[in-house]
Amino acid sequence: DTPDLKDKVENQITPAQSKKMIILFNKLGLVKREERLAKTSLIIDREIQTSKELTKEEVSIIIEELENELKKD
Repeated sequence: DTPDLKDKVENQITPAQSKKMIILFNKLGLVKREERLAKTSLIIDREIQTSKELTKEEVSIIIEELENELKKD
């Protein structure tokens, strides 16, 4: 393993994070893949094609933002 590859794998979104993010999107009524990707890109300020591109840190930010939006409703 190269250090870069190892860091990338260790930094990838976890299945638990992915599941939590999907649950929050559903609660907010964002059920279409395109809507979710657009919202995600808006929150992290970069365009992505798939959630697998996200880092653990980015997902934590997204989850926190989505939870805050749910609290507002």
